Amino acid sequence: MDEFIYRITSLEGFLSLLVNKRERFVRPIDCWEDTFEGYMLHLLDSDEGTLKVIEKLHNEISNRITDVTIRNFTKLQRCRFASYGMCWSKVKDSDAMWRIYSYDKKAIQLVSSKQSVENMLLNAKWDRSSFDIYDVKYDIYDEDDAINKIMRRNSKIVSAYFHKRPAFEHEQEVRVLVYDRNEYDHLEAFSNQAIKANLKHTDESKSVSERIQQAIASFGGTDTYRKIAPESVYADVEELKSYITGVRVHPQAQDWYVELVKKICESYGLAFEGKSDLYREVVKYKEQSI
Repeated sequence: MDEFIYRITSLEGFLSLLVNKRERFVRPIDCWEDTFEGYMLHLLDSDEGTLKVIEKLHNEISNRITDVTIRNFTKLQRCRFASYGMCWSKVKDSDAMWRIYSYDKKAIQLVSSKQSVENMLLNAKWDRSSFDIYDVKYDIYDEDDAINKIMRRNSKIVSAYFHKRPAFEHEQEVRVLVYDRNEYDHLEAFSNQAIKANLKHTDESKSVSERIQQAIASFGGTDTYRKIAPESVYADVEELKSYITGVRVHPQAQDWYVELVKKICESYGLAFEGKSDLYREVVKYKEQSI
């Protein structure tokens, strides 16, 4: 049986899903706050970091073949600017999660499953048919680890978004990544051609890695696509009830708010599961102990 997964959102986010019948996926490189999210990809925001990544690609991944190095580098660019994500959790009730995502004690928790998310994406009316749904691994301990676990032969570049530090293990995240195929193809083709063309005009006394970096900088650097690629994309939700199987509210929400969300759910035919009893259970336990 497919296990339930949970996502906490604001009232505004909840209403947007119901009224517009579409889900929002954001570009992780710019919208996820933890600087270790896709750490290797964040390195490309600086010249020093870009050179470090190119050297590793050239010397350890691409068999020191220039064309292969360039091709692998453009795959990183695709991952940075043509990938969009959404986060769920396998944890139903967590004190830390309810506090972090409290929304002034008005947080709303959506209940779904991996299969329901997959079905929603398969039925969405868009051309971004490629996606991944994976549990996050909490195995990043330092900067080198963040690079080495991702940049190895036969590793999917997008796996950079499925590894985090143990400090976040309480989240028990399930991540959904969707890929803009149009941007993917366009970005890779443009980057490959531009880098190879500009490589001819770089300083031949420099190392191959330094020359590739110079070639990249000559057509706007690694930030070129940040300026034109959208920060978020949307997937149409054909059947809300099939996608969202339950709705809960913050354990400390006031009664009037609980009733409001209940009525909203009834209006859209969604199953309302009431208020989380996370803290109520603690009160009962204290009463029995007196």
